[in-house]
Amino acid sequence: MMTMLPRSTSQFRGRRHASITRLDYTSCRRHSHVVRRRTTITTNSSIATLVVGASGGTGRAALQGMLEGGIAAKDIYVATRTVHSSRAKELVRDLHVNVVQMDLDEPNSVATALKNSRAQAIYVHGTGADKGTADPVEEQRALDLAQAISTCTNIERVVYNSSGGFEREEDCRVSLMAQKRRIEHIYSNAIPTTTHLRATLFMEELWKKYTRPSTLKGTFPFSLPPDCSLQLLSVYDMGKCAARVIQSATAVDDSGDDDSLLEPFELVGKRIELAGDELTISQICAAFAAAQGIPRVKQLRLPMWLLRILNRELYNISAFYRDEGYHASIEANEEMFGIRLLTFPEFLARTHWSDTSVSYETMRYHDVTTNNNDDDDDEESEEEF
Repeated sequence: MMTMLPRSTSQFRGRRHASITRLDYTSCRRHSHVVRRRTTITTNSSIATLVVGASGGTGRAALQGMLEGGIAAKDIYVATRTVHSSRAKELVRDLHVNVVQMDLDEPNSVATALKNSRAQAIYVHGTGADKGTADPVEEQRALDLAQAISTCTNIERVVYNSSGGFEREEDCRVSLMAQKRRIEHIYSNAIPTTTHLRATLFMEELWKKYTRPSTLKGTFPFSLPPDCSLQLLSVYDMGKCAARVIQSATAVDDSGDDDSLLEPFELVGKRIELAGDELTISQICAAFAAAQGIPRVKQLRLPMWLLRILNRELYNISAFYRDEGYHASIEANEEMFGIRLLTFPEFLARTHWSDTSVSYETMRYHDVTTNNNDDDDDEESEEEF
């Protein structure tokens, strides 16, 4: 049976910065009005994890999150077609993870990789190219991979990086979202315990060449109303949440109450929409300006009718953001996973957004282990996990 995390109601949307009348991100703390019992997450010992689709693009950020989430570098095996490629060597050198040869278009190669990695868990970051639209080969690769996983008796956890948005494929006008739903069914049919982490808009998308260069010059191109809110998630936090699913055990209450054990920290087999921040387009522009050290970043809003003519897929995505939007509960996400998720301004700082020498391809997270601490001791915040 499909288990769903209840969608948040309108009271959750925009809550992270809802109390801010002027965008002072240095003093803003999330949900400062919320008081909770302090919770720590006890996890199983680090287990061998095969990571698929993380050898390039945003994969490095996901790997950093998995490492911070508690999976030891020696237990992470990154699948790649060529183990001697410059990207593979860079992952080994910088993150100290392992790489294992695997060609998703060769079923025998997939089976061999599963065996060689001694994998007890698998995180599927992606099985297609990072195009922003549905990749025709992704579903066949998912079928082959799911079939191979289903024959492995040692696989305990499978986590899939999916997309938030419409629940039913037939309701979705965005091809990538619709394809993600079909792939969810592929994995769940083959491995019923698969956990689908449904991402909202990845913050890293704004680093791409169609957005960042003009934003650095003071103009943010985005075809939504200035007061339209948008939920976002860092790929780093996707990796960290995936690690929590893979190692999930029990949540323990540290508040001193007599009832010290909470409900089991059970995430297996669920579909969970994830967001780390929610901002209006105007607030996003203000965050850019603060990160760049300039007075203002203005929005360049292309008319929707023109967008529909020029790029139908981008029009469909923009219409989804405007009319439907994501419905993740940031508070519920943080409580469920026992972690503090990155805000958008924090993401900009930790990826060195304003550094013009850095590109989407060379972007790295900096100081994430010290600044994205699970324990938040800020005196302005009353919440504790």
